[in-house]
Amino acid sequence: MSNRLKLLKEKATRPRRTVAVLLDGEVRGQIEAVEDELDRLDGQEDNDRRLGSKSTKAQRDKLLAELDHLRESAAETTVHLVLEAMQRSPYLALITKHKPRKDDDGRVLPQDALGANTDTWWPALIRGCVIGERKGPHADDPVEPLEEGLLDWLLDEHATDRQVEVLARAAMALCRGDDAVPLPRRRSTTGTSDSA
Repeated sequence: MSNRLKLLKEKATRPRRTVAVLLDGEVRGQIEAVEDELDRLDGQEDNDRRLGSKSTKAQRDKLLAELDHLRESAAETTVHLVLEAMQRSPYLALITKHKPRKDDDGRVLPQDALGANTDTWWPALIRGCVIGERKGPHADDPVEPLEEGLLDWLLDEHATDRQVEVLARAAMALCRGDDAVPLPRRRSTTGTSDSA
């Protein structure tokens, strides 16, 4: 093995992404309600400035404090799942294992247009890509093993269809994406007519 190949193998890592999943739907609803109220106040604030009123600022400050409190509550019930791209062969085998469904005329169902039965493939893909969790939202927080049963409970009992889709699309992007750093583009050395 050449020194270059050895060095590349030592430095190689598979692409990763962290996906936050908020488990407390009630807190999510409260956050959305406060954000909606803040949006409403933003529109009202323009009118209040013209009229010289300061009541909106006090309301806004109160809502921002409430939003901070709600976000702290949400952080306590948010799981930051770390997904890592699968190797190509296992990824393709997983697709093959979950054949797309067809209608009575033999056409692939629209929801399976990606080439696999999304009802069964997505959970399997997520399970194949999740490698752990971060205890916080930051990329430098360490990746820790998932508590046993957490992912099964999340996918089989708790997560909404949309949450499963977000996780699956993140997993697909990792497995199918091109994370190469783009090469620099050549820039023209000819000036424009404005620069003359």
